[in-house]
Amino acid sequence: MVVPSTPTPVYAPVISSFTANPSYIQPGQSSTLSWTVNNTANVSISPSVGSVPNSGVDVVTPAYTTTYTLTATNSAGSVVASTTVTVAPYVGSTYYTGGAYTGTSTATSITTDPVSTASGSNGTLSWWLPYILLVALLAAAAIIIVILLLRKPAVQAAHYGGARSGTMPAVTSPVATLPATGSHKTSPVTAGPPAKFAASNGGEISLSGDGAPLGRRDFQHMVPPDKADLISRQHITVTYDNGQYYIEDPGSTNGTRLNGSSIKGTGRHALKDGDTIDLAGALSFVFRS
Repeated sequence: MVVPSTPTPVYAPVISSFTANPSYIQPGQSSTLSWTVNNTANVSISPSVGSVPNSGVDVVTPAYTTTYTLTATNSAGSVVASTTVTVAPYVGSTYYTGGAYTGTSTATSITTDPVSTASGSNGTLSWWLPYILLVALLAAAAIIIVILLLRKPAVQAAHYGGARSGTMPAVTSPVATLPATGSHKTSPVTAGPPAKFAASNGGEISLSGDGAPLGRRDFQHMVPPDKADLISRQHITVTYDNGQYYIEDPGSTNGTRLNGSSIKGTGRHALKDGDTIDLAGALSFVFRS
């Protein structure tokens, strides 16, 4: 009795590696392609290289950035892999003449293949244009940023002056100056007993409970500069009525939270010692009475 033989299975090729070293070269330099293919196969590399063994190396000198593709084929199928050799752009006074880089010249211009073979005229190397445009855009952006930075303090000063003008009640004594400890003082207490807002960084604001709006200008010494703009110019008011301090956010841009709850547009809320207030997610402080 003859036992039929089991045919040996054929597996598709496996490309274990396909690399270019170095993968970034200057014009006229060479790169070495290296590859390894498992399972017997017909192997080829394009462009220019052609048929190669299952493993080996080949030195290439591309004139411009080139992607090389390795194809391995046997009866079970075909697989491909690619690797790219990047050729650096023009450096110094090297000339590219359409086939290879041809040395150096004292001339500063660069010539390319004829743009129009019919007329025989030569064109300039157009790939310089994106770099020129990029430099121009960066310069314009830098000028705009400088102008905005120079204008911002003046605009903010005008806004603060306009917001305060006609809204602050008249006071008979001057506003206290910033003491050496870094705390900030508003008008002297006229409506309620001593109370203050105290931040963890040591900043303080003394409260009078007179209902005057408090905003960005009042808290700017307590908040990081990059978050000051989150606080509205007139963000909250603090009043004192019948032995009780109250806080209200009548309509700030980014809201206020009292002990974690939003109070924007919800009227007055009584304050007690130890209450936590958060302005616009930019500044958190504690009410102390």
